[in-house]
Amino acid sequence: SNLQTLEWVATRAFQHEAIVEHVMAHATVLPVKFGTIFDSQTSLMNFVVAHEESIAHALVKLQAQTEWSVKAYLKQEQAETLVCARDQAIQEKISNLADSPGVRYLQQRQLAIHIKSAVQAWLDDLCAEIKVSLLGVAEEAFDLRCHSNTVTGREEAMVFNCSFLVADSALSLFKSAFASLRLRHAPAGMGLELRGPWPPYNFCPTLTKVPR
Repeated sequence: SNLQTLEWVATRAFQHEAIVEHVMAHATVLPVKFGTIFDSQTSLMNFVVAHEESIAHALVKLQAQTEWSVKAYLKQEQAETLVCARDQAIQEKISNLADSPGVRYLQQRQLAIHIKSAVQAWLDDLCAEIKVSLLGVAEEAFDLRCHSNTVTGREEAMVFNCSFLVADSALSLFKSAFASLRLRHAPAGMGLELRGPWPPYNFCPTLTKVPR
């Protein structure tokens, strides 16, 4: 019943994360999500024993690695201006708009569809480039869903949301690659943000086997 009370949940969730990050500072950790409950210490031990091999393998795999999140936000008008300036077909359509209001209206509707499609294709390529570039220095990547403006509280649309597993030894290279991408894509209205280090929540094994 306490999980229905936001104030109670917020306080405990903060404490949960603080403990996980404290352990992470001293040892490799397999974090569980807040709200993971075992009804007894025996139940917990049975679960650990049942998944001993997977847990041991993951602890070795995740040693000296942390999770970093990369998000991208797009200023739509700025991106459209850039894409339109580079697309010859769009420029020709703009130049050939008819003087007749009726015909011009139909042409403008078709043009808007063309621009939307061109921007989306450009954005897909750009997001793929960002992911591939960062994977060149990261161990793994995990795609996350983009949040709405209501959730982010921002005017720009979130267009990229991905977590990367980064070895401590490669962190400086990862940050350098990120900085290069952020600088390169800023003129197109793309704002990149890096957050971390986080416990490797998105790179832990899925432990679904039911202990006997």
